[in-house]
Amino acid sequence: MDHSKFEILQKDFTNPHEITAACLSCHTERGEELMHSAHFTWEREAYIPGRGITYLGKKNLINNFCTGVQSNEGSCMKCHAGYGWSDKTFDFSNPYNIDCIVCHDNTGTYEKASGAAGYPKTGPGGPDF
Repeated sequence: MDHSKFEILQKDFTNPHEITAACLSCHTERGEELMHSAHFTWEREAYIPGRGITYLGKKNLINNFCTGVQSNEGSCMKCHAGYGWSDKTFDFSNPYNIDCIVCHDNTGTYEKASGAAGYPKTGPGGPDF
């Protein structure tokens, strides 16, 4: 479906959160689904014998890509579906922190800026917000 025809998308957006708001105005349940997925929260419930239930995932474990996310959130977000996760104060409950375009861009030109906590590259070669 060609989304460029929709009236809500016929504007100059000033920031990426406005794009997410436009997406969620029609795709009302998708944001809620993503916000409760391990893909967005970077954690899952786990039972550890002798310790009980805890939450483990990319945001609090060492991995084989960038070692420890706790000091690299801004760079990790270059590929992941969110905006603004630069430290432990990130609000995972805010649906406007979802980046719909990172997965749904069909222009081939969308690019997140390096070390910018998931925000897109702006200016030459990037979206103009």
